[in-house]
Amino acid sequence: MRLSRFSLMGSYYIGTMKVWLAVILLSVNLSVFGQEGTNISSLVDRINNENLGGVCMYVWTIVLKNESKAALELIEIGTSATDELVEALADPEKVIIAHYILSRIWLKEFEITSEIRVSGSIRYYMNDLSFINGSNKFIIDSSELGKCQIYWRFLLNQKGYYKN
Repeated sequence: MRLSRFSLMGSYYIGTMKVWLAVILLSVNLSVFGQEGTNISSLVDRINNENLGGVCMYVWTIVLKNESKAALELIEIGTSATDELVEALADPEKVIIAHYILSRIWLKEFEITSEIRVSGSIRYYMNDLSFINGSNKFIIDSSELGKCQIYWRFLLNQKGYYKN
């Protein structure tokens, strides 16, 4: 079978187009993959303890407020957001929400208990983290910050998240 010059040129151009298409698709995928880490960082920057609210459902508990879109996105992203959330545990303005999000991602069930104090404030306990809702703001004792990071590093190590 004899191929004409045009069919050979067509094959060359189709092969070249396939290579360029593969390069374009690869670069788009890599740029999207690189943006996920940036996106996670910007989402973590947008969360703070004020994204949580205390509500009474027979007992006092905490829930995400409606405007907590960044927190919901982090929960949806899941385990890929873990490193940035663990870092956020060091920030007193983010520790409670980061702990809450990590709990939603990593634990099938977690318990939030509370007690009303004589002062009228409410003390919450969530997976070994203790904090107070006083004057409509969550307050955490500085000793709880380090304890929370230790809790998550230990738990994530047990779950095999940190590889040696």
